[in-house]
Amino acid sequence: MQSFGLPLAKLGEELLPGRGLLVTATLDSALEHVEHNLLRRIQQPGQCPGFDYRRSVQELACVDKPSAPLFGVWLEIHLWMQGFYPSYSPKLLLHLQNLVEVRKLQPSEIIYEAPARRPNSGAWLYEASAEEVPPLVWLLQGCVEHVWNPSNEKEQAVRSFELKHDLQPGQLWEKACIRDNLEFGCTCPFGTVRAFLSCTRHPGTLLATEESTVALLPQRAYDLLPAETRKLLNAYLLRQWPLYLNS
Repeated sequence: MQSFGLPLAKLGEELLPGRGLLVTATLDSALEHVEHNLLRRIQQPGQCPGFDYRRSVQELACVDKPSAPLFGVWLEIHLWMQGFYPSYSPKLLLHLQNLVEVRKLQPSEIIYEAPARRPNSGAWLYEASAEEVPPLVWLLQGCVEHVWNPSNEKEQAVRSFELKHDLQPGQLWEKACIRDNLEFGCTCPFGTVRAFLSCTRHPGTLLATEESTVALLPQRAYDLLPAETRKLLNAYLLRQWPLYLNS
């Protein structure tokens, strides 16, 4: 919430006037309180889903769900799409089941690395081969860092982004960690979304900093999805677009 510039202290006073602490019996109860009394007040498109978590888990449990590691990805998409996407059905997620890959990573193992610049070619602005397009990456367990790595690119678009965000080659750009033993742990996709959707190279490197588990959807697998599932996935990614404008 701090990353969105939300006035946490002021919101806390509104929710709990005269009190500095709310105690709940379970984590689910605490989450439900936050969803109903905080997130829905300040929700803007792309910031937070604000849906009933327990009810969503039950809804997905009624569908032929994938193995436990991937269920976190299913739940993540479901939370963003229910009540938002008119033709959404949890059954559409089943088309992803055989195409999203779960990968175990060792410390320092690279998921995606920015390709070296080709002479006299646009490194980041033109269509790339499927191998050079970054995958969609959800973290399920462990820790993954996203490092700015444009291979000393001099193209104006890349340099402008670099200057705007005060980035230096090798600088940490994004980081996600899930270290608790969460049954349905999952983070939103890393900021390779724009390159993935535009089929271009990406000036960043994703690597695990400890033993980790990630879910990957490569560009080739995306092309195999039925049209309706591709539309659903695009809507899910674009609904989060404000999150990626500054990442």
